[in-house]
Amino acid sequence: MNIDFEVPIHLIYHYYISGSISFSLNLLVVYLILWHSTRLDSFKFYLLAFQISCISSDLNMTLFMQPVPLFPMRSGYCYGISSRVFSWSTHAMFTVFTFLVSGQIEVLTICFIRKYKAIMNLKNMSKSSSWKYPLTYLICISFTCSLALSVLLSYDSHDVQMRELELLFPEIAPKFHALREFQYYTMNWRLITFFALVGLGTVKATVLVTILVARMYRTLKEYSSRMSRKTLDRHKIALRSLIMQFMITPITFFPACICLLTILIPTYYSQHQYSVISWYACVVITTHSIFNSIVVVLTYPEFRRTLFFCKNKSRSINKIAMVLKNNRGSVQIIVKRHFELKSNKLCQRQSFFVQLQASQLEKSKSCFSRSALPITCIISDLNITIFMQPVGLFPICAGYCYGIFSRYFSWSSHVLMTLFVFLLSAQIEALTICFLRKHKAIMNLGNMSRTSDWKYPLTYVLCISYNCVYTLSIYLSGDSHEEQMKVLEELYPETAPKFRALREFHYYIRNERLLSFFVLTTFGAAKTTILVSISVIRMYRTLQKHSSRMSRKTLARHKLALRSLIMQFLTTPISIFPGFTIMLTVIFPSHYSQQISWYSLMIGTTHSIFNCIVVIFTYPEFRKAVFFWKNDIRKSVNSSFICETFGFINT
Repeated sequence: MNIDFEVPIHLIYHYYISGSISFSLNLLVVYLILWHSTRLDSFKFYLLAFQISCISSDLNMTLFMQPVPLFPMRSGYCYGISSRVFSWSTHAMFTVFTFLVSGQIEVLTICFIRKYKAIMNLKNMSKSSSWKYPLTYLICISFTCSLALSVLLSYDSHDVQMRELELLFPEIAPKFHALREFQYYTMNWRLITFFALVGLGTVKATVLVTILVARMYRTLKEYSSRMSRKTLDRHKIALRSLIMQFMITPITFFPACICLLTILIPTYYSQHQYSVISWYACVVITTHSIFNSIVVVLTYPEFRRTLFFCKNKSRSINKIAMVLKNNRGSVQIIVKRHFELKSNKLCQRQSFFVQLQASQLEKSKSCFSRSALPITCIISDLNITIFMQPVGLFPICAGYCYGIFSRYFSWSSHVLMTLFVFLLSAQIEALTICFLRKHKAIMNLGNMSRTSDWKYPLTYVLCISYNCVYTLSIYLSGDSHEEQMKVLEELYPETAPKFRALREFHYYIRNERLLSFFVLTTFGAAKTTILVSISVIRMYRTLQKHSSRMSRKTLARHKLALRSLIMQFLTTPISIFPGFTIMLTVIFPSHYSQQISWYSLMIGTTHSIFNCIVVIFTYPEFRKAVFFWKNDIRKSVNSSFICETFGFINT
């Protein structure tokens, strides 16, 4: 039997990528359900419960569990955070996985029952008792608990597992001894009970949903004449969405059936190299929430309109057209007199008050975005200059730390490097969010391109998610101390004894994980540059086009903030350039590589100094405060501006 016991890195990468995508899409659907579902009444809370179950199941499988099956044997191990960091057993994580997947299907079944109750209550002839539905909900939840309990009870001790492995698979048993932790399920009545409950649950859910859908469609067709068109459409849309979501649930349990077949009918390809049936089955399972989120968005018109920026302008225009049609004569006279006598003054006053209100709102919100970047700069500087204090050993891709965290708290250099990457990336993403926040404020001043509000929070979430993925890439590129020393002794035999003399260090082996970190670094730099460039061009174009509609003060304020952000962005290469310089010293080593890396780190620590100078010099208010200029001139200007304003309003 040919079984690969190595960790499939491509499968682990898929877990992270698929988990990030599904988590982002699920958050988008949760946002749409909470704030863009006016026609769903209380049913939206049931949909929300289903989305929360999807999020929990995806995070568990792609981040905390990360199962690696060893089929056609009934065994496997986990590589996720719960296993490596918290030392959870594979059996405990498989029990949690079973509970969450079963709970996901049962919550969807409860959504069907809730919609069935709403539709059945539309016909007066057969109102059913209300106690039946809570009882059905309780049965669904109890079945989930029973299924999870059955897999929990199928556990055998480690000695029993090894005894059966040595009896049935003597040539593979030593490889199981080499694993840090694994789980092998012996075929007994407890495991058969679990398989029987899985089959029963699948049949139960399918039959129950089929009966409910048939009765609901029959009721809607029979009583459609007694309902308003709006009510009928609402029920049909919700029912259609539930059916589509139920039709993609086989993505969750169909791969499990395939894995079961690989156990019952083992083949050469059941678990061999890259033709791994069981691995591909795990890949397919993680895509369920992605398809489910797409189905929810596409089957609800409200969500589609929000996602594709389609507003309800046509509906409001139709209503206005009906009013104008019914009162054509009087409306024409009023509109004519309005534009003849009051047009200029009213338009100017309206423009003034809109700008005044927008400026006050902008000031109240921009203080948070302006303070976020300095806070990230402070934390990043404290980390690198006091807590970390990195010392590079280039051109070897290694180094150690001499800061407080290393000397007093015994933090490893790899953990400190991960924290440094997280803070540095967060600093750049915070500046990007500042640009997006200013872009939103300026775009809202021009009526030509008023976009949906959800677009910006989603972009903020993507920036934060990229920061987390980027940090995760450097964290996963770490290797054990034994592997580092083994590679150092092979590549640098004359330097390896000096590394042994160090109290603590970290050497990064050049592999696909470190390459992924370098790729994400380049991609992040390109992403930020392109995004900021496009935002700046659009903001300057909007300010230039709509400058005549803004007050001079509002226009100057936006230009000052935009100029300051651009200057701060131009100082970010002070943080990034040393990293590229160090990377060049690794790729093209020389006699002065170590000295170059030291000076590069010195330059990197000066970023916040230049950033603070830029902020002070680009904001007139800060310059006046620093150089002790009084605000007498500003007060006189503001008082005269207010007098002129109220004089204009009274004319």
